[in-house]
Amino acid sequence: MVKNAVDDGGSIYIKPQDHGWMYGHSFADLNGHQ
Repeated sequence: MVKNAVDDGGSIYIKPQDHGWMYGHSFADLNGHQ
């Protein structure tokens, strides 16, 4: 999902984080909404 958002003009908000039991990765849309 993050890759698709970035490919369509969004930006990465939080870099991927793998904590073993939890994974996070966030993006912001064209208007900066997270």
